[in-house]
Amino acid sequence: MKDEDRYLEIGPSGKRKRTRGLVAFILFFAGVGWGLAYLLMQFTRNWILAVVLVGFMVGYMSIMGWLAMRKQNDNENGMMK
Repeated sequence: MKDEDRYLEIGPSGKRKRTRGLVAFILFFAGVGWGLAYLLMQFTRNWILAVVLVGFMVGYMSIMGWLAMRKQNDNENGMMK
């Protein structure tokens, strides 16, 4: 077998698949947030309070998750802070 007959073909990068996954994640995240806001609205009977509380909780968890992921990635790359 000749060297020119042997080659490795790398498929597409999967950008469409990643985009679809991101959209699904955002929709799931929004659905869970809406469900939690609806539940809190049933308890408090105040939709503004429920939306503010859920917004704060989701924002706080997102920031903490991002910070934890960033720290983990730095440790994997050998950069201890």
